[in-house]
Amino acid sequence: MNEITGERGLVLKGSQQGGAVSVGETFWGYIIHKGKASRDRAAIGEVAATAGSAFFGLLAYGQWLLPGAIGSAGVLSYKIAGTAVFFMFSGLLYLIARRGLSCEVHVDVKRRQLRTVRRNREGVPSLMEKFGFGEISSVYMIRSKSPFSPNRLLVQPSSRRGPILVASGPACELEPVLRRMISVMREGRPKDVPVVAPRRHCITARSRPNVFAAR
Repeated sequence: MNEITGERGLVLKGSQQGGAVSVGETFWGYIIHKGKASRDRAAIGEVAATAGSAFFGLLAYGQWLLPGAIGSAGVLSYKIAGTAVFFMFSGLLYLIARRGLSCEVHVDVKRRQLRTVRRNREGVPSLMEKFGFGEISSVYMIRSKSPFSPNRLLVQPSSRRGPILVASGPACELEPVLRRMISVMREGRPKDVPVVAPRRHCITARSRPNVFAAR
């Protein structure tokens, strides 16, 4: 097993690093990582963003070294506008490279929180979103009907419009993660609330699926 430094301490990463998803254990819970191929693509994208940031930064300065009538009002205005645009692209790419492109989902059992995090190549995390377990309305897996598209493990917070993609890949790799997330998020829910069976005339032919289920 490999050791890395996580958001709040040492993380022991699982041995299945070549799969579509891997789970890293921490003292506060666990981290769901994307597969190695996805992390490699994120590292390449981060390098490209760093190079693009340097390129646009050089363009912002370099145009002032080009020959031209700087005293002319028309040329000067174009150069100022070009400098501002190039600096904007350079800053945007720098922020992308600094935050990283490798996305993770942190399941904090101690604080009962689910966090989405971006991590750069140096292992520095940046928090994107944070939800309490009580805000999670459903955890489910959408099974693909096509062999060319992967299955998707999703989490739907009640305060968020769209679901969060946790991981994608074969069902045999996603199902253990799905079961673990469901069992953790079900713990601590009120157990003294009585379950009231619906009346017969309220039951429709099309039953609603369980919010914690695999589709």
